[in-house]
Amino acid sequence: MTKISTRTVVKHSYIKSGGAGKAKAKAHANYVAFRPGKDKEQEKRTFFDAKRQNIKPDEVKEKIEKLNHKGVLVHKLILSPGEQSVDMHEFTRSVMKRLGQKKGGQLEFWAVIHDNTEHQHAHIIISGKDKDGHRLRLKKDDYDFVRETGDEIVDRIKDVEVSPEKQRAQPSKLMQLFTKLGLPVKKIDQPGKGKSEAEKKDYELNLIGEPVSSEQKLKQLQKEHKRKKQIEEKRSATITVYHTFVPDEYTSRSSKEELLELCQEYDAGFLQDQISKRQRKMLGEWIDSWEKWQKESEKVDRVSTAKSHKITRIEVEFDADNNKTFSKESKLSELEKLVKQNDAGDVYLNAAEEKTLNRWIASKRREQPVLVPLKTGEQMTCLPTDDLEFLEKTARVSKNLLSEAENKRLWFWIFQKRLNRDINKPIEVKSPLGKLIYSRTDELETLQVISEKYRTGERWVVDQMSKDEHDRIRRWIKEKENREPQIW
Repeated sequence: MTKISTRTVVKHSYIKSGGAGKAKAKAHANYVAFRPGKDKEQEKRTFFDAKRQNIKPDEVKEKIEKLNHKGVLVHKLILSPGEQSVDMHEFTRSVMKRLGQKKGGQLEFWAVIHDNTEHQHAHIIISGKDKDGHRLRLKKDDYDFVRETGDEIVDRIKDVEVSPEKQRAQPSKLMQLFTKLGLPVKKIDQPGKGKSEAEKKDYELNLIGEPVSSEQKLKQLQKEHKRKKQIEEKRSATITVYHTFVPDEYTSRSSKEELLELCQEYDAGFLQDQISKRQRKMLGEWIDSWEKWQKESEKVDRVSTAKSHKITRIEVEFDADNNKTFSKESKLSELEKLVKQNDAGDVYLNAAEEKTLNRWIASKRREQPVLVPLKTGEQMTCLPTDDLEFLEKTARVSKNLLSEAENKRLWFWIFQKRLNRDINKPIEVKSPLGKLIYSRTDELETLQVISEKYRTGERWVVDQMSKDEHDRIRRWIKEKENREPQIW
């Protein structure tokens, strides 16, 4: 029970990072934003912070999603001045500013005003770190400081804004209605020393209502999370079938035609010894949801890819006193170590950051020199800046002397140099309708059509277009999509 010795009431709790921490914090943001109002109807409220008004709940949830620090993810504060005439926006901002000054930093918070009880109050979500990156810890003496500060601010606001005529206590509209109807009104005075815990509890409830609990929302969120997890497990499962001595593996991302053919084989009685009834049921779910899942996967991948190209640095917190920033200029060994730490769960990277990190690593690896062993026992060093003719000759004579990764790296340099050399060179293809000429200035859709025909193996295209020419078309497509060219 919070000890009450002043008019201002403050109640504090927090949500830890890790596990369902972010889900709980976002559920709480939803709850305080959509909690029923005075008329018990669902009411959509907006947040405010130190400077801005009318912040939408979705924006607050996005900011919560970006919080990656360990320990306390967010603090939850309920703040009531105990005075109905106080401007809650000014009151809340002033209290948060003073609390930040006491803790040595500028707090990052998002607040919502509730007027669904006799007295208005604010629900405040405070980031577990201030804007300077310092961890925020709230202790019992901080609660006393907030109460005393709140009373001081209320008195200052009243002295400045409230005229002597308005300083006389006026009964609330609800009490006026009760008096008019002749109903008894229970007056709850501010409890001081010597008051019972029940009286203190009554005072709190009169000010801020029942303690806010997002348990129901959290249960719904956890139920939805569990359902999504089950779907993801089904999507990531693998069905292995032996048609020959070499196993064929099928997943939810296999082509729809392959999955339908597998179902037909099972239903015809050929694969009952290899596919269980549970797997057959899962196979049917894959087929029914195939198009939906494909669209979802493509959308998620498209969004994360677009975001990844805007990332120039990745900030990672390993512990309270160890923060590090990674960029494209970081060492390859550091980037590879970060991948292992992310896979092990020691750090958290979102999908866009993972794509960015993998692209940086691929770029670094492609820049590593290729060492070709010579008969004399020495090594010849090949670099991406070497002449194209020299690289082509080296690739031909040293194919069996290099590892697969070194061969790929060498050929990547060659393809890049060929593309850069021939980037503006048009491509001629004879079609059943006549000769077609493709160039860098063609429309995106035109280039996509001919590329798709090459990919699907249409004979008249594959017979006339080399791989280098197709790579050139792919480069043109990537340029028009405003994306980084990718050879493999």
